Amino acid sequence: MFLSVFRPKYFWLLSCLFWGLYPTESAAQKQEEDILKGVNTFDLILIHRHIIGESPLGDPYKIIAADANRSHSITTADIIDIRKLILGIDTMLPHNSSWRFIDKSFRFTNPNNPFPDAPFPEKVTQLQSSGSNTANFVAVKVGDVNGSATASRPETPAIAPIAWPLLQGRGKQETISIPVIYTGQDSLLAFQIALQFDPQVLQLISPSAGDLPEFTQANYNITEADHGRLRLLWFPTNLYDETQRITPGATLFYLHFKTLAPIPEGDQLLQIDNNPIPGMAWAADGQEFSLEYTPAPAERFKRLQTNEPLEVTCLPNPGSTDFSLTVKCPDERKARLALYDANGVRVVFRDVQLQEGKQHFIIHEAAVLPAGVYIWKVISRSAKVQGHWIKI
Repeated sequence: MFLSVFRPKYFWLLSCLFWGLYPTESAAQKQEEDILKGVNTFDLILIHRHIIGESPLGDPYKIIAADANRSHSITTADIIDIRKLILGIDTMLPHNSSWRFIDKSFRFTNPNNPFPDAPFPEKVTQLQSSGSNTANFVAVKVGDVNGSATASRPETPAIAPIAWPLLQGRGKQETISIPVIYTGQDSLLAFQIALQFDPQVLQLISPSAGDLPEFTQANYNITEADHGRLRLLWFPTNLYDETQRITPGATLFYLHFKTLAPIPEGDQLLQIDNNPIPGMAWAADGQEFSLEYTPAPAERFKRLQTNEPLEVTCLPNPGSTDFSLTVKCPDERKARLALYDANGVRVVFRDVQLQEGKQHFIIHEAAVLPAGVYIWKVISRSAKVQGHWIKI
């Protein structure tokens, strides 16, 4: 975000009096209060497109806004710093301020690359005889490269509905896995969301990957889970691969909890929290959506089955050593058993021959794995079944 001095509501932020002029102390305090204003996951996408040369930012103030670590270059390190800010891992930029103020009269040698002109004039010295005691600055909101903090953003963005099953009728000391599913009709490129839950009833074990590729620990912050808060975001590594899109019915991620108390019928213990960051999603063309919880029919949460289904049971779950997969198959066929950690990294792989009827496969390798959430998959001709195993 970069603001002209001629915007009246920002004039106090951009006009400074006296000699050796800097923005006022109250403005500096404001900078830290609104650190996330206008900064969101779509800014990360725009910076990534600039880095790979696919869509340069093409404006000196946008480029300065993208330089989150003040290195006078735009790199993936800037994306990492802004991502940590959005997720709440960092509460301020380690090497930069929330706002930068560039003398409005300064002219960049090359508007497409302002860094050779650095350091930029972020103060001005005026003589008392000049007849003016006001200096004009262009305010640059660091991290906000698309100006989404201004009034130009849509007042009522389209809704991107998401849903999860109601947490009801569960007893104490159970483990539950909750899919968070996108139930809209538009193809989406990215999302960000903050969620809150009752920490007296639910203890977060971990998020884990759903249908989105490369969903890892870098996509979420659970440091406030003891207080019932977490934040998540995602956008694809390859922005131009249409197979890496959020499609209708996609599971964005799973949340795995241990119940600390029985859950009363009808209680909605998981909610979107728009306070730290608004729940938002974006299409590939930049259209903005507001994420909104919309209850969905129970059948949406049933596991998808093929015409020739495999029935798989995972026991014990949770477990402390190894576990077994009991597979019921309608005929003889080859299959593949696999186990992945919560970030989608494969830790067990096995080819097996299924017989008609039931078979038991003990996953001995699980005994040496650390505690956490794991995703098991059984894949065969025209059939794939998957679920979660929690090691305690």
